Amino acid sequence: YKSIAIIGTGCQIQGAWALRKSSDKYKNIKYLLGLICDRSLCRTVTDVLYWSLLNDKNKKIIWRDKSNDYKEPSLLIKNEDGKCITLPTWERHILKDPFTPPRCRLCFDKLNTRADVVLGDPWGMDNVDWKHGESLILVRNNLVEEIICQMIANNYIVVREGSLEQVIKGQGIKERKVNILYAIAVYEQNGWLLPKYYESVNTGFLDNNKLKAVQNLISEFIRMSKKNKKDIVGRYRRYVSFTKLKINLYTRLVKIFK
Repeated sequence: YKSIAIIGTGCQIQGAWALRKSSDKYKNIKYLLGLICDRSLCRTVTDVLYWSLLNDKNKKIIWRDKSNDYKEPSLLIKNEDGKCITLPTWERHILKDPFTPPRCRLCFDKLNTRADVVLGDPWGMDNVDWKHGESLILVRNNLVEEIICQMIANNYIVVREGSLEQVIKGQGIKERKVNILYAIAVYEQNGWLLPKYYESVNTGFLDNNKLKAVQNLISEFIRMSKKNKKDIVGRYRRYVSFTKLKINLYTRLVKIFK
């Protein structure tokens, strides 16, 4: 392929950017399209969310189903027969912190700094059409700006200017910086391996000692994840059940005393 566009989260775009720098073989990566990413979740979270739903069928999860509500999307579980179950947004939210991978807690790159253009939800922006939905677009170079202008001229998209200050505030970038500093402090106190973003990106490689340390860390993480998976899933299933019970009780009390 002479021209490739890669769409990804911050870590994926960093990887593509580093590949492009490391060898002429990857010079055909012409466009890096970034997504705003708060975090990924450990795969185990699906075992909690699926639980006993739609048993004995292949299932897929739609994390943010915006067909009915763009601002508060539901969690949709769908099986191969087309049957659907909708879960409330709070079930996804309460599981985010316990199932955030350690590496995501060290990631500064929510706004995808290596991407040519960044797309995401317009949190904190003024006059957003939350009924039909709008997307935030951050353009970082002239080439992409020209493409955007062509799309506007051809009536493919409708664009209006927004405030970068609102973007930074709405995406919680200052809070993220504080959280990353806390996470780094914990890693340093425990003597755990920390990523050196620019060193690894600029060289495109790790020396053998660092590579071995990374491999050992990954192996240990996988081993511990497998060992504790059953306990973790069971614990958080009970947690979700208890939270549902509290919400149902609260709802009933509100109805009684209203």
